Amino acid sequence: SARAARRVADLGRNEPEYRALRGALRTYIELESRGGWTVIPSGTVLRKGMQDERCQVIRARLAATGDLPRSSREPRFDGALESAVQHYQTRMGLELTGRLDDVTRRSLNVSVTERRRTLELNLERARWLPQSLPDPLIRVNIPESELHLFQQGAESLSMRVVVGSPKDPTPVFADVVTYLEFHPTWGVPKKILIGEMLPAFKKKKDYFLTHSIRVFDVHPEIPLEVDPRDVPWERVAEDTFPFMVRQDAGRQNPLGLIKFMCPNEYDVYLHDTSARHFFTRTSRFLSHGCVRVQDPLALATYLLKTTPLGAPESLAAIMADSTWRRVGLKQRMPVL
Repeated sequence: SARAARRVADLGRNEPEYRALRGALRTYIELESRGGWTVIPSGTVLRKGMQDERCQVIRARLAATGDLPRSSREPRFDGALESAVQHYQTRMGLELTGRLDDVTRRSLNVSVTERRRTLELNLERARWLPQSLPDPLIRVNIPESELHLFQQGAESLSMRVVVGSPKDPTPVFADVVTYLEFHPTWGVPKKILIGEMLPAFKKKKDYFLTHSIRVFDVHPEIPLEVDPRDVPWERVAEDTFPFMVRQDAGRQNPLGLIKFMCPNEYDVYLHDTSARHFFTRTSRFLSHGCVRVQDPLALATYLLKTTPLGAPESLAAIMADSTWRRVGLKQRMPVL
């Protein structure tokens, strides 16, 4: 039976995360058997101090999932309700406003059945993971858009990341970080060249120049730099197109100043970014698949800590010098 199969699949899974998921699933199955919760009607954004008949429904909804200690018939959006909304927003990775805005209301209105189904799916995904994970380990949690570095069961480092957009999602895979590149150049992928760069170049003929982007003819033995205005761009989609487009290292390079290479079949890696402002967003599904890290220097410091380059002054010198540099890791770092 399905229940017996699930029991077998659960055998030996004893990680705290897995146990917590199972506990949450039990809670939601019980909530579902009691009929779940009432939908909160739409209306104006509610904030502390306002009076609204919907406050009762909101209280009942937040009490159902333990975000509010107990429900009451108070029609005012008081401090206790604001704290409960903030508690829910924190738990769900929403923007911490303390207000009942549309995003929060839509999240609260997701049915108990759908929440239960998500928990079941995540338990299934947890079963795909090996019983014992490598240590230390970089874990990039894609839906959470965060990176956590675990060593000896504890978290040594964590930071926000930007991950792939729904159109170009970051794939789920396991690999190993083998080397770092400082002041990397960027070989522009054809998809980005065709979709984003060439339309900009058509509008402004100096686009390549002002963005430090070079074009090389790769046919000769030593690639030869050519003027982008002399390239037959109409043939760019052909497999035989003999030109390569590369952006120089520097502040406007989308890879930023450090690249963390974990060679894999998807050509996805971790890197710094020139677009720092995206880290302040709560929804960070914006990249073409690669993972942009919020604090690349902290990650580089950790990975190089047992090497002569790990000293803060050595790293500072590498960062200040703008030449390209590749640094192999003696102790390779698994990434999931």
